[in-house]
Amino acid sequence: MAGYVTTVGVLDNDQFSLRAMSSFLVKVLPANFSICWLTQDPHGAIRKCLDDSPNVLLVDMSLGDMDGVQVIRAIRERDAHVGLVAVTSFPLWEYAGDAAAAGAQGIVGKNDLVSMVSLIRDVASGHTGNDYGSAHFDSVQSAFRRISSGDTDKGNGLSSRESEIIELCSRGATTSVIAASLGISQATVNTHLQRACKKLGARNRVHLVTLWMKSSRLRHRV
Repeated sequence: MAGYVTTVGVLDNDQFSLRAMSSFLVKVLPANFSICWLTQDPHGAIRKCLDDSPNVLLVDMSLGDMDGVQVIRAIRERDAHVGLVAVTSFPLWEYAGDAAAAGAQGIVGKNDLVSMVSLIRDVASGHTGNDYGSAHFDSVQSAFRRISSGDTDKGNGLSSRESEIIELCSRGATTSVIAASLGISQATVNTHLQRACKKLGARNRVHLVTLWMKSSRLRHRV
């Protein structure tokens, strides 16, 4: 459509990364693409998307008090229009599964700027990023229907990977055993457990497993 502008928002809590990505994208995206806003505030990004969503939003996975997976899920539960692209400086496999489950349309490395531009254009056109391992990225509409219908762990806010790791903990698996069985690093296992503790208000790993098991029993009674 003549005159139509595709808008792009960027969320990253690191000001330098935020400005660097924006500066690069302004230079290389086609003329009919426009960076409509930048923010370091995840809660503000959610509000902006619900009030007047861009066509595509880049979401950094490491945001401090609220991680990128939570932001993606919070937006996708309520919005069936914005294309969500997960961005990370960590290996993609650490976040691909959780980002896809939360409703993202793709994931890209923060330093892989060429692929970032390509993915933005694909998502803006209604396509999705390539599957990454077992992570399958749904279209915007498919992800919205799946998540809004309740096909996520809304009862406790945990991602599928977090629940998977806690379940292994409940069976007595150590960090090293969990890391080996899932093909991730021990540091990544601990990061997921720390996030889960924060979400459930757990004091430690034992308390986390207890709360998770209690939450699971309550959901199964419904």
